[in-house]
Amino acid sequence: MHIAIAVGLFYLNVKKRTFKKLHMYYPSIIYVILINSLYYFLFRKRLLWEMQSSNMGVSTLKKFHLFN
Repeated sequence: MHIAIAVGLFYLNVKKRTFKKLHMYYPSIIYVILINSLYYFLFRKRLLWEMQSSNMGVSTLKKFHLFN
């Protein structure tokens, strides 16, 4: 489901040409990536939830979650 949402958002971004506004949202995107990384680093032994997928491993799913 997450992959479908990411692909759909990417399609809309290209179609409406909103990627030109990326520089305006760049600090917010970096902030979210850093906070997610910090969460995974600090609470790696005791996460609040564990993401599961039948198609991807847990480490791949975490990496995908960080950058999407």
